[in-house]
Amino acid sequence: MHYYGTQAIDEAIEELKISSSHHVLDVGSGLGGPARYLAHKTNCAVTALELQEDLHNEAGNLTERCNLQHKLTHLAGDFLHLDLGAAKFNFIVSWLVFLHIGDKKRLFQQCCYSLKPGGKIFIEDFYQQSGVTLTEEDKQSYERDLYMKNLPEKDAYFKQLEEAGFMDIQFQDLTGEFLSFVSKRQHEFVENKERHLRVIGQDAYDGLLDFYTTVKRLFNDGLCGGCRVIATKPIS
Repeated sequence: MHYYGTQAIDEAIEELKISSSHHVLDVGSGLGGPARYLAHKTNCAVTALELQEDLHNEAGNLTERCNLQHKLTHLAGDFLHLDLGAAKFNFIVSWLVFLHIGDKKRLFQQCCYSLKPGGKIFIEDFYQQSGVTLTEEDKQSYERDLYMKNLPEKDAYFKQLEEAGFMDIQFQDLTGEFLSFVSKRQHEFVENKERHLRVIGQDAYDGLLDFYTTVKRLFNDGLCGGCRVIATKPIS
Protein backbone atom coordinates (compact mmCIF):
# COMPACT_ATOMS: atom_id res chain seq x y z
CA MET A 1 0.00 0.00 0.00
CA HIS A 2 1.33 3.44 -0.81
CA TYR A 3 2.04 6.32 1.51
CA TYR A 4 -1.55 7.39 2.28
CA GLY A 5 -2.72 3.85 2.98
CA THR A 6 -6.32 3.60 1.77
CA GLN A 7 -7.04 7.34 1.94
CA ALA A 8 -5.81 8.23 -1.55
CA ILE A 9 -7.51 5.18 -3.04
CA ASP A 10 -10.80 6.20 -1.43
CA GLU A 11 -10.28 9.66 -2.89
CA ALA A 12 -9.70 8.16 -6.33
CA ILE A 13 -12.87 6.09 -5.98
CA GLU A 14 -14.84 9.19 -5.02
CA GLU A 15 -13.30 11.44 -7.66
CA LEU A 16 -13.74 8.97 -10.51
CA LYS A 17 -17.00 7.51 -9.16
CA ILE A 18 -15.70 3.97 -9.66
CA SER A 19 -18.41 1.32 -9.51
CA SER A 20 -18.95 -2.36 -10.27
CA SER A 21 -19.56 -1.52 -13.94
CA HIS A 22 -16.04 -0.23 -14.49
CA HIS A 23 -12.72 -1.75 -15.54
CA VAL A 24 -9.66 -0.13 -13.98
CA LEU A 25 -5.98 -0.48 -14.92
CA ASP A 26 -3.43 -0.02 -12.13
CA VAL A 27 -0.03 0.75 -13.70
CA GLY A 28 2.89 -0.27 -11.48
CA SER A 29 0.72 -2.23 -9.09
CA GLY A 30 3.54 -3.66 -6.95
CA LEU A 31 2.26 -6.25 -4.50
CA GLY A 32 -1.29 -5.39 -5.50
CA GLY A 33 -2.56 -3.71 -2.33
CA PRO A 34 -4.33 -0.76 -4.00
CA ALA A 35 -5.70 -3.00 -6.76
CA ARG A 36 -7.16 -5.45 -4.23
CA TYR A 37 -8.64 -2.60 -2.22
CA LEU A 38 -10.27 -1.16 -5.35
CA ALA A 39 -11.77 -4.51 -6.31
CA HIS A 40 -13.00 -5.21 -2.79
CA LYS A 41 -14.40 -1.74 -2.13
CA THR A 42 -16.18 -1.16 -5.45
CA ASN A 43 -16.55 -4.65 -6.94
CA CYS A 44 -15.05 -3.27 -10.16
CA ALA A 45 -12.82 -5.32 -12.45
CA VAL A 46 -9.13 -4.46 -12.02
CA THR A 47 -6.11 -5.27 -14.15
CA ALA A 48 -2.93 -4.92 -12.10
CA LEU A 49 0.17 -4.42 -14.24
CA GLU A 50 3.60 -4.78 -12.63
CA LEU A 51 7.02 -4.66 -14.32
CA GLN A 52 8.95 -6.65 -11.71
CA GLU A 53 8.34 -10.37 -12.00
CA ASP A 54 8.91 -11.17 -8.31
CA LEU A 55 6.39 -8.57 -7.14
CA HIS A 56 3.92 -9.75 -9.77
CA ASN A 57 4.17 -13.37 -8.60
CA GLU A 58 3.74 -12.51 -4.93
CA ALA A 59 0.84 -10.17 -5.74
CA GLY A 60 -0.98 -13.02 -7.47
CA ASN A 61 -0.51 -15.25 -4.43
CA LEU A 62 -1.85 -12.56 -2.11
CA THR A 63 -4.88 -11.97 -4.34
CA GLU A 64 -5.75 -15.67 -4.27
CA ARG A 65 -5.43 -15.70 -0.49
CA CYS A 66 -7.90 -12.79 -0.42
CA ASN A 67 -10.21 -14.68 -2.81
CA LEU A 68 -10.31 -11.75 -5.23
CA GLN A 69 -8.95 -13.51 -8.32
CA HIS A 70 -12.40 -13.38 -9.96
CA LYS A 71 -12.25 -9.55 -9.97
CA LEU A 72 -8.52 -8.92 -10.28
CA THR A 73 -6.21 -9.90 -13.14
CA HIS A 74 -2.45 -9.68 -12.63
CA LEU A 75 -0.16 -9.04 -15.60
CA ALA A 76 3.63 -8.75 -15.73
CA GLY A 77 5.29 -6.52 -18.27
CA ASP A 78 6.30 -3.08 -19.46
CA PHE A 79 3.30 -0.81 -20.05
CA LEU A 80 5.18 1.04 -22.78
CA HIS A 81 5.56 -2.12 -24.85
CA LEU A 82 2.34 -4.01 -24.17
CA ASP A 83 -0.87 -3.77 -26.13
CA LEU A 84 -3.56 -4.30 -23.51
CA GLY A 85 -6.27 -3.39 -25.99
CA ALA A 86 -7.54 -0.16 -27.48
CA ALA A 87 -10.26 1.68 -25.54
CA LYS A 88 -10.40 -1.12 -22.97
CA PHE A 89 -10.39 0.65 -19.59
CA ASN A 90 -12.68 3.18 -17.97
CA PHE A 91 -9.91 4.44 -15.72
CA ILE A 92 -6.14 4.22 -15.29
CA VAL A 93 -4.70 4.78 -11.82
CA SER A 94 -1.11 4.93 -10.64
CA TRP A 95 0.59 5.89 -7.39
CA LEU A 96 4.26 6.91 -7.31
CA VAL A 97 5.20 5.01 -10.47
CA PHE A 98 5.24 7.43 -13.42
CA LEU A 99 8.29 9.18 -11.93
CA HIS A 100 10.31 6.07 -12.81
CA ILE A 101 9.26 6.03 -16.50
CA GLY A 102 11.53 8.17 -18.63
CA ASP A 103 9.58 8.20 -21.90
CA LYS A 104 6.64 10.35 -20.79
CA LYS A 105 5.48 10.94 -24.37
CA ARG A 106 4.93 7.24 -25.03
CA LEU A 107 3.59 6.72 -21.51
CA PHE A 108 0.75 9.20 -21.91
CA GLN A 109 0.05 8.04 -25.47
CA GLN A 110 -0.36 4.50 -24.13
CA CYS A 111 -2.70 5.76 -21.44
CA CYS A 112 -4.87 7.57 -23.97
CA TYR A 113 -4.87 4.58 -26.33
CA SER A 114 -5.91 2.18 -23.55
CA LEU A 115 -8.76 4.33 -22.21
CA LYS A 116 -12.30 4.29 -23.45
CA PRO A 117 -13.63 7.63 -24.76
CA GLY A 118 -14.50 9.71 -21.73
CA GLY A 119 -12.15 7.64 -19.56
CA LYS A 120 -9.78 9.24 -17.07
CA ILE A 121 -6.34 8.85 -15.58
CA PHE A 122 -5.70 9.45 -11.88
CA ILE A 123 -2.01 9.86 -10.99
CA GLU A 124 -0.26 10.72 -7.74
CA ASP A 125 3.42 11.31 -8.31
CA PHE A 126 6.47 13.53 -7.94
CA TYR A 127 7.02 16.56 -10.13
CA GLN A 128 9.99 18.86 -10.66
CA GLN A 129 9.70 22.24 -8.98
CA SER A 130 10.08 25.02 -11.55
CA GLY A 131 13.00 27.43 -11.56
CA VAL A 132 15.29 24.98 -9.75
CA THR A 133 18.85 24.38 -10.91
CA LEU A 134 19.89 20.81 -10.19
CA THR A 135 23.47 20.13 -9.16
CA GLU A 136 25.31 17.10 -10.48
CA GLU A 137 24.80 15.50 -7.06
CA ASP A 138 21.05 16.10 -7.35
CA LYS A 139 20.93 14.57 -10.82
CA GLN A 140 22.85 11.52 -9.61
CA SER A 141 20.48 11.14 -6.65
CA TYR A 142 17.50 11.31 -8.99
CA GLU A 143 18.73 8.48 -11.18
CA ARG A 144 20.93 6.39 -8.87
CA ASP A 145 19.03 6.58 -5.58
CA LEU A 146 15.43 7.20 -6.64
CA TYR A 147 15.36 5.87 -10.23
CA MET A 148 13.64 9.04 -11.39
CA LYS A 149 13.82 9.88 -15.08
CA ASN A 150 12.79 13.08 -16.87
CA LEU A 151 10.74 14.37 -13.96
CA PRO A 152 8.44 17.00 -15.49
CA GLU A 153 7.57 20.43 -14.16
CA LYS A 154 3.90 21.36 -13.83
CA ASP A 155 3.70 23.08 -17.22
CA ALA A 156 5.39 20.11 -18.88
CA TYR A 157 2.81 17.75 -17.36
CA PHE A 158 0.02 19.78 -19.01
CA LYS A 159 1.82 19.93 -22.36
CA GLN A 160 2.63 16.21 -22.44
CA LEU A 161 -0.93 15.22 -21.57
CA GLU A 162 -2.43 17.60 -24.13
CA GLU A 163 -0.11 16.32 -26.85
CA ALA A 164 -1.17 12.75 -26.01
CA GLY A 165 -4.80 13.74 -26.57
CA PHE A 166 -6.10 14.44 -23.05
CA MET A 167 -8.38 17.29 -22.01
CA ASP A 168 -9.81 18.72 -18.77
CA ILE A 169 -6.43 18.37 -17.06
CA GLN A 170 -6.43 18.96 -13.31
CA PHE A 171 -3.21 19.44 -11.35
CA GLN A 172 -3.41 19.47 -7.55
CA ASP A 173 -0.27 20.30 -5.59
CA LEU A 174 0.23 17.81 -2.73
CA THR A 175 3.76 18.89 -1.79
CA GLY A 176 2.80 19.67 1.81
CA GLU A 177 1.28 16.22 2.30
CA PHE A 178 4.24 14.51 0.64
CA LEU A 179 6.77 16.42 2.76
CA SER A 180 4.89 15.57 5.94
CA PHE A 181 4.84 11.90 5.00
CA VAL A 182 8.49 11.54 3.94
CA SER A 183 9.66 13.37 7.08
CA LYS A 184 7.53 11.20 9.35
CA ARG A 185 8.59 8.02 7.54
CA GLN A 186 12.30 8.75 7.93
CA HIS A 187 11.91 9.71 11.60
CA GLU A 188 9.88 6.62 12.52
CA PHE A 189 12.26 4.36 10.61
CA VAL A 190 15.19 5.63 12.69
CA GLU A 191 13.14 5.45 15.92
CA ASN A 192 12.45 1.76 15.26
CA LYS A 193 15.98 0.88 14.18
CA GLU A 194 16.44 -2.07 16.53
CA ARG A 195 13.26 -3.76 15.35
CA HIS A 196 14.12 -3.18 11.67
CA LEU A 197 17.61 -4.61 12.17
CA ARG A 198 16.12 -7.78 13.63
CA VAL A 199 13.66 -8.16 10.78
CA ILE A 200 15.57 -7.09 7.66
CA GLY A 201 19.24 -6.94 8.72
CA GLN A 202 21.88 -4.22 8.56
CA ASP A 203 22.37 -4.00 4.79
CA ALA A 204 18.68 -3.66 4.01
CA TYR A 205 18.25 -1.18 6.84
CA ASP A 206 21.12 0.99 5.57
CA GLY A 207 19.74 0.93 2.04
CA LEU A 208 16.24 1.96 3.10
CA LEU A 209 17.53 4.63 5.45
CA ASP A 210 19.59 6.14 2.64
CA PHE A 211 16.56 6.09 0.35
CA TYR A 212 14.22 7.67 2.91
CA THR A 213 16.81 10.30 3.83
CA THR A 214 17.43 11.22 0.19
CA VAL A 215 13.72 11.66 -0.55
CA LYS A 216 13.30 13.79 2.56
CA ARG A 217 16.24 15.98 1.52
CA LEU A 218 14.87 16.56 -1.97
CA PHE A 219 11.53 17.71 -0.58
CA ASN A 220 13.11 19.76 2.20
CA ASP A 221 15.38 21.49 -0.31
CA GLY A 222 12.42 22.34 -2.54
CA LEU A 223 13.62 20.29 -5.51
CA CYS A 224 10.65 17.95 -5.79
CA GLY A 225 6.96 18.41 -5.30
CA GLY A 226 4.05 16.02 -5.00
CA CYS A 227 0.97 16.20 -7.19
CA ARG A 228 -2.29 14.61 -8.19
CA VAL A 229 -3.09 14.73 -11.90
CA ILE A 230 -6.46 13.86 -13.40
CA ALA A 231 -7.14 14.05 -17.13
CA THR A 232 -9.88 12.89 -19.51
CA LYS A 233 -9.80 11.24 -22.92
CA PRO A 234 -12.22 13.09 -25.22
CA ILE A 235 -15.42 11.31 -26.22
CA SER A 236 -14.84 12.14 -29.86
